[in-house]
Amino acid sequence: MFLFLLLTSPVSIAVECSDGQTAEARLPESVGGTLSAKSCPASDNDGNITVTVFLKGVETTVQTKYESNAYVLRLDTNIRFDAGSPVGIGVSTGKGRDGTGMHYWKMLPTGTLIDLGEAPELVRDKFIPNAYSTLISGTGRYQSTRYFYEVRNNHLVPTRLVGFHPKDRDTYVAELVKISPSGRTVLLSRKTLPAKMVDPCQTGKTICW
Repeated sequence: MFLFLLLTSPVSIAVECSDGQTAEARLPESVGGTLSAKSCPASDNDGNITVTVFLKGVETTVQTKYESNAYVLRLDTNIRFDAGSPVGIGVSTGKGRDGTGMHYWKMLPTGTLIDLGEAPELVRDKFIPNAYSTLISGTGRYQSTRYFYEVRNNHLVPTRLVGFHPKDRDTYVAELVKISPSGRTVLLSRKTLPAKMVDPCQTGKTICW
């Protein structure tokens, strides 16, 4: 269901804001409880978001920020960050090249929220275990790039990417690149694709590298 810095400690915060946005969502039935968020603009281009989880009679509140002059508050309660794990939650921040930034937390059964940090809007990848992926519009040598994130030491980090660029009228090149913890990139493989294979590969519907 879809209806980034951060104060990570649970706190009680009274939000007074007359011109913000609000969003609410129920957490999965296996967990129960509710998630709510309220945004309050600090200027025309940014503001604060207060996120509240109510679970088993306990209320936990955290904050993050948004950056966009056309911000829309959205919640994600579908994502999971560990196999058989607690609920993951995400709140839109409007950050990033495409404005698809999200701030993510992992919620423990007690309701405690573990801050995983910011990333573009992610989905669990179908082909790489324990990875989450997203498509970003072109920059530099690539027409588009699919990034893959993993949770390491309770933080979302990009670990590889597949960049796409046209080779000629009928074919594209897909390059699989490893991203080191320092941000250094290493080309792992390069593959030529017929144009008809590019869209399903870009959108994560098939594997092509």
